[in-house]
Amino acid sequence: MNYFETNERQDLQLLYQFNYDNKLFTWVMPTEPKSQIDAIAMKNNRNFAIEIKHRMIPVDKYKSIMIEDYKYCELLQEYQFNNREPLYINFLHDAVVIFNLNKLKEKPKLRIMNIKSEGYDKVQYQERRYMLDLSDAVIYKDNKLIKKMGEEWKTQQYS
Repeated sequence: MNYFETNERQDLQLLYQFNYDNKLFTWVMPTEPKSQIDAIAMKNNRNFAIEIKHRMIPVDKYKSIMIEDYKYCELLQEYQFNNREPLYINFLHDAVVIFNLNKLKEKPKLRIMNIKSEGYDKVQYQERRYMLDLSDAVIYKDNKLIKKMGEEWKTQQYS
């Protein structure tokens, strides 16, 4: 199993455990290997397409979280063509941050960034990333909802 397959498996395990603890979905299923979408899920007749990221940073390190431009577009297409709400779930060092990309207040800002990829063991130049503002996220800490979508994110409150 290579670096990427191991990461995908670990990400799915995090999602399964989080769902078990918080009952976010009735069911969750992985997608095909190498799919741009990591999982699909359902709750109350609502379908979801899910991209999962695991980052070892604290939730209050930045005011936004990045998503690759092609993953952002793929998630939106899942809604347009398959009626699956696009969720971007980030498992951070101390929190779980969830974005419903259909419910962002503003279109995210596009930035060109130099990103070091652990999988490729190199700096990938000019990677395009959208920046998602934490005010648009739902945030859980220790399996407790600490911030609802649309609420202002005040890091000092939750640190």
